[in-house]
Amino acid sequence: MTLMASETKTVRRPPTPEPMIIVGCQREKTPEGRRKLNISRSSSMGNPFVLKEHGGDCETAEEATNKYIQWLWPRLRDTNSKEYAWFESASDLMHSGQKLILGCCGHDHCHGLWIAHLLNTGDWRRWDTLNVHEWCDNVTRLLAKNYGKFKAFEEDGSAYTEWEVLLGQVEFLDWDDRAPGKKRLYALLFILLRAHGPGGARELITGNAEALLKTVAVIKEMGEFPKTEQQKQQSAMDELIQEGSSKAEIMRTAALNGVSNTYSLERYAEAAQAEKETEEDILEAIDKLMDAGEVPDIRLEDYVPAKWIPGFRVLRDGLKFQDDVLVAVIVCCVGAMLPPTARIQAKSMEEKIILWMFLIGTSGVAKSVLIKLLCLTPLNFGVVPAVKVVNGKENDDFRKQKAEYHKEKSKWDKLKPEEKDGKVPPSPPEPTRKKNVIYTSPTTQGIRADLAEFGPIIPSLLAKDELSSWFKEMGSTARQTDMEFYLSAYDGSYSNEVFADARLSREVTEAALSVLGGTQPKVFLQYLEAGNANGFNARPLFFQVPRLARTLLDKLNADHDLTLYLGDLYEAAFRLGPIDPLLAYSEGFSHGECPPVPDMDRKPKFWLSESATEKFVEVFNHLEEKSISAGSDEIEALWAKAPGQVLRVAAAIQFMRTYTGMEPQSDDWQPPDELVPHGFWRNLRQRFNYDETQVEDHVRKFFPRVSTETIILATRLVIAGKTQGVDLVERGKNPIQEMLRVFLAYTKKHTPKSSSKGVKLSTIRKNAWNGKARPSAPDIKQMAQLAKSQGLVVLVEGGTAVRSVR
Repeated sequence: MTLMASETKTVRRPPTPEPMIIVGCQREKTPEGRRKLNISRSSSMGNPFVLKEHGGDCETAEEATNKYIQWLWPRLRDTNSKEYAWFESASDLMHSGQKLILGCCGHDHCHGLWIAHLLNTGDWRRWDTLNVHEWCDNVTRLLAKNYGKFKAFEEDGSAYTEWEVLLGQVEFLDWDDRAPGKKRLYALLFILLRAHGPGGARELITGNAEALLKTVAVIKEMGEFPKTEQQKQQSAMDELIQEGSSKAEIMRTAALNGVSNTYSLERYAEAAQAEKETEEDILEAIDKLMDAGEVPDIRLEDYVPAKWIPGFRVLRDGLKFQDDVLVAVIVCCVGAMLPPTARIQAKSMEEKIILWMFLIGTSGVAKSVLIKLLCLTPLNFGVVPAVKVVNGKENDDFRKQKAEYHKEKSKWDKLKPEEKDGKVPPSPPEPTRKKNVIYTSPTTQGIRADLAEFGPIIPSLLAKDELSSWFKEMGSTARQTDMEFYLSAYDGSYSNEVFADARLSREVTEAALSVLGGTQPKVFLQYLEAGNANGFNARPLFFQVPRLARTLLDKLNADHDLTLYLGDLYEAAFRLGPIDPLLAYSEGFSHGECPPVPDMDRKPKFWLSESATEKFVEVFNHLEEKSISAGSDEIEALWAKAPGQVLRVAAAIQFMRTYTGMEPQSDDWQPPDELVPHGFWRNLRQRFNYDETQVEDHVRKFFPRVSTETIILATRLVIAGKTQGVDLVERGKNPIQEMLRVFLAYTKKHTPKSSSKGVKLSTIRKNAWNGKARPSAPDIKQMAQLAKSQGLVVLVEGGTAVRSVR
């Protein structure tokens, strides 16, 4: 690989450095390379506060540690104390390069964790340099960073450690008469937390301590945050926008309120109205699309960076592929390359990132070119070569093991029988199974065997230009277990096929197989009934590819650039998973080095922001309502999986937008506490030696936040795929639906500008079909009435013509 999407060379992240100081058990063996410092009760740094069960007065270990912290502060301020001398000595050891382990009890609330934190940060020296202004600035920054997150300040929360340090500094600050005493301070902090809580004002306090205290006074008096004049004007406009007022009415109100420079307010009003309309469009689109069968407008520019767009010139302008098809292919490939361990969570729903995208079009629409340019070629640029390196390294290792086996076998054969007694003969090494990421002409047995061995480690993508053989194999009565396997592979669930010959049996503990393929409409309709019966048709998103007149274009450098961009994007998603240590080992291994095992702790967990969750709940409720009220079991089943598919697609889109820089980093990067395990933040800080930058990078990488914009984009794409799937099902059930589609396409294209004129029904019947397929005159009238009942056309000229409703 030569270029990344950012047009720089790929840089592999170096191994995470081992922390300089850790906390362990005093009675356990000291790890090699570390020096143990005793901080148990047998030492001068032991915690003098004891649990009741051991004869003390503390109820819990946490209480004992909290008392120790308060006991330690004044002693650290005294530069002649033995505690200060101990910290100075330990700090000197660390600066000399000596790695330390603090020996104590080692449990979650051990006071040694605090000692390690103070040594790592250097805060043990700083008590005599604090002043009230610095302290207030630190408090406001921490509160602003953790806006609305009360749990962040609780134990194991992301802000807990820093918050406790700030509280511990209170009694050493020189407070003036505006804030005398600790009680007044705690009241101040409580008010600030409440002001920043859910439902509270989002305005943040900035500036010096005096500004902080003045703001607190206003909060206490008024019960809310003070607002600037511009904020008051924006609030007034927000109300007008929610009421549906026009931009002219909004600006007139601003002028009456004495606003002279209205340019910024006008831009704000436009942006706020656009945001409101976009959010409303989603729910309205679900109604329209399910009732009338309209496909939402998918714009490529919303999903990929502007500099990528010229690379789509051949596919867009030459081969006439529509944007929804282009976006679907890329999203499918990104989702397929995300690790099998990846999940996305919203409320009680949790989905694996597995996507099936089916392209429905005749043999002349160049589906194979599309899949080659946007899928196979980019994957062969980055992902496939990386896997080949791993396979090659494992083959080399196997050959070495086999050569060693033959040497040992030769020695064994030369031994006399009495010399073999009680000894175990050498056994031949087991060859490793080749790892595959892409399948273009697979057998079900081959895929199942791969997933049985590598399912949780390596993502898999079945990419075929023509899926007819796949449908035929699954539709065979003799291969019904194949259908069950593929359904479980979409769901990411367990499957087990047992044969009399145990060598053929395969147990897949966690399947994950994405599918991207094309097929012709008639071929798909042959298997439509079987797919409706077993739920197969509910799993893919369908995108119809019309046959349009193509144009020959010259080849440009931008065409090759797109391959580089997509190749880097797919590889970045691929390297996010457990396979990454194997890739790094294979690319830079040393002879005699033991290969690493896959890192199963690499489990990306996508989570929705608060506003994205609210939007998803709206979409979920709306989709559920529409699914339940569908006119048939087939259509109900088709829409039933739509909410889960919105989440799956959202994860892939969010990765794309984050990786390409289309979406700037949000300050809201810390996942909800219920999403991370107990002790997560403490363990992570120790792992990165309390380097907050590395901690944040890790969390952003493995706990990606999904934005509201991403949920909206995902909803549009899923609705587009589902709507076209509904059209296919209805056409299969009722042949007149296929004729209606042709009828509407012709009407829409030829509707005249005059509102009193329309397209003659006789003209539609004559020109929209060839001689063999041409419907009868009664059929044309029936289609006109059906389209009218769905609000797609209006009858004009005495019922002899129709106009498309735009």
